[in-house]
Amino acid sequence: MSRTSGVLLCLAYIMGLLLVPVPGGSYGMLVLGAIAAFSIPRYWRMGPKSGMWLLAGILGFIASFYFSFRTPQPPEIDFSPWIGQPVTVQGKVLSEPQLTRSHRIRFTLKVSQIEDRPVQGKFYTTVPLLQATGLHPGYQVEVRGRLYEPQRSSIPGGFDFRHYLAHQGMFMGLSAETVKFDVNQGSWGWWWVRQRILRSLVQGLDVPEGIVISSMVLGRRAVDLPFDIRDNFIQVGLAHVLAASGFHVSLLLGFVLTLTQRFSKRIQFRVGIITLILYSGLTGFTPSVLRASLMGFGAVLGTLLDRRVNILGSLLLTATVLLLVNPLWIQDVGFQLSFLATLGLVVTVPVLMEIWEGLPPAIASAFAVPVSAFLWTFPLQLYHFAVLSSYGIWVNLVTLPLVVLLTLGGMVVASMAVIWPLLGSWVSSVLYYPTVAFLAIIDGFTELPGNSVAVGKISALQLLVLYGVILLFWVKGRVPIKSKILLGMGIGLAIAVVVIPLWYTQAYRSQVTVFATRTPAIAIQDRGKVVLVNTPDFGVAQYTLIPFFQSQGVNELDAGVMLNGGNAPIEGWLRILDTLPIRRFYQIGDLVEQVEQKIEERVETYQLLQVNQGLNWKTLSIEGLSLDPQVLGFELENKRFLMLEGRGFTGAFCEVQSWCNDYAGETVLIWSGKGMALEMIEKIQPEVAIALSEDLDPAILSALKATNSTVFLTGRDGAVQWNSQRGFSTTADVQARNDFAL
Repeated sequence: MSRTSGVLLCLAYIMGLLLVPVPGGSYGMLVLGAIAAFSIPRYWRMGPKSGMWLLAGILGFIASFYFSFRTPQPPEIDFSPWIGQPVTVQGKVLSEPQLTRSHRIRFTLKVSQIEDRPVQGKFYTTVPLLQATGLHPGYQVEVRGRLYEPQRSSIPGGFDFRHYLAHQGMFMGLSAETVKFDVNQGSWGWWWVRQRILRSLVQGLDVPEGIVISSMVLGRRAVDLPFDIRDNFIQVGLAHVLAASGFHVSLLLGFVLTLTQRFSKRIQFRVGIITLILYSGLTGFTPSVLRASLMGFGAVLGTLLDRRVNILGSLLLTATVLLLVNPLWIQDVGFQLSFLATLGLVVTVPVLMEIWEGLPPAIASAFAVPVSAFLWTFPLQLYHFAVLSSYGIWVNLVTLPLVVLLTLGGMVVASMAVIWPLLGSWVSSVLYYPTVAFLAIIDGFTELPGNSVAVGKISALQLLVLYGVILLFWVKGRVPIKSKILLGMGIGLAIAVVVIPLWYTQAYRSQVTVFATRTPAIAIQDRGKVVLVNTPDFGVAQYTLIPFFQSQGVNELDAGVMLNGGNAPIEGWLRILDTLPIRRFYQIGDLVEQVEQKIEERVETYQLLQVNQGLNWKTLSIEGLSLDPQVLGFELENKRFLMLEGRGFTGAFCEVQSWCNDYAGETVLIWSGKGMALEMIEKIQPEVAIALSEDLDPAILSALKATNSTVFLTGRDGAVQWNSQRGFSTTADVQARNDFAL
């Protein structure tokens, strides 16, 4: 088989896996293979023959079925009788216990028994912090808690936690209160080495410096780094420093080969291979480290055999081998970013070096490396996260010397700590001041305005077009076209396919989103203006509202509206303000000084509104209609919405309220799903009813059907969204399309 045919088959296999989410994608590979077999050999006579093109199509077709075969399936046992009930579960801890944002410990539990019944499966398990002290992978435990089904995304297009766990073979969650285990079980594994390194570094550098260095050496998956520090690294664009990746492997392998350069090539090869195996184990055999380790193996093997390694070919072969081992990694974001960053360095750095040929080589190289990595990864970041670090390239340039020093120094100290922890602690003290300076630089950048910008998620089509634009930099070296012209074309196309659609969507979007929360929380977007009505608590703000606004490209709220501030929690508003500025804040109800003091100092305008006092923006109007019980009415693009919170919505209550007549008829009714009298339904006769519950009272449901109302239940359908152009849609609709595609 020729090299070209090998490349073709590898690409066909990877393409088959990438097309799994596309309806009919597997059969599309067969069609593409047949078309290529019929047409391409006529024009490319020196290339692969017709049979090889057809084989490539068949291989891509088989890849999709291999992906389905390797996808974990739910166990045959029915867990529904145990859901929500206190149960005793026995099993084995599979993963390193780590702290969650809710200050509980999470780990993967391989279950062997529930109550007295033998069971096979894996549970996502969380336990109280103090209950997990001394718990390690490999321990046999007895856990007492309640089973639950992991939640799906609460917002359209948001992170689907259930889908994420299912791809790891976990279909149930276990919220435990007690854990029993024998601390003298004698389990040993990679975790023991990691703990030895971590303790030595913390003893020598204290907290948080010791934990940061440990994470820079072993990766944040192996080290439980505090969330505030982790968030700062992500915010300024240094997340890769805390994730064991190709940078760490190449740095370590280069250092080891330099130390052993006086020895024979055979000894260098053996030491290099041992180093790669040990480091892969210490970091948890993550996809990015395995990718770098396999490529490192090819490099040291090439040195041993005195053969030059084709980096692009090595990268393609490595991707194929890893995806043969685990095809599900094709959907792992870390795997994708690792390969794209490496590809960018290989194909784009030479082009940028030629463009900047007037600069000194050292300076040009210092700029070319981070710019190349950024160019090849930022489309994927937009697709998955919708957020960019404004100063990412500059932060990487400024901190590069410290990152190299601390990472390499930490690796040296870690190797000492494994042999003699006390020696590792003594030597690690040398890294204290560089670490303090490094963290100070990161803190300084986090304080700069606009350090993190939400630009909105891009579509899969925009993603493909962006990577087509980026490929122009590679084409430059293969066709006679001037660099400046190519660069201008690239920038112009990028603006055309990404910036203009995102700007247009945000500027002309008229949309209302009712979130799947117990009490109403509503986001209103009116042609560039964004208003948030109520935010129930800290958790909803952290895990639902902030991710939603980031996915929409929202970087500030024009207004926040809170009903009845005396009884409503404000922790959610304070969390929103930590991330998104709010220009004007309106409280409808009685003034509460504590609420006013905490909110007023953090917004441009704080105003108390009386009932029936209205607010107006462009095509949006809002007014508080009642405080006891709470009623809010608003209209957007001539679409009327009525939000009811609490109980007491009787027919008598509606008879004395003038707004009942104003909002009767073509209205969208939003309420908890309870505390609503039939007379109220008959009076309003809503066009659409959105209940913040999983079910409705049969009498209420019958009354709504009698008025021909369309009914949504957020407990069943997820968030409900109305768009002036697309009408109503739900999170469940989006998830159903994704499930069908998979």
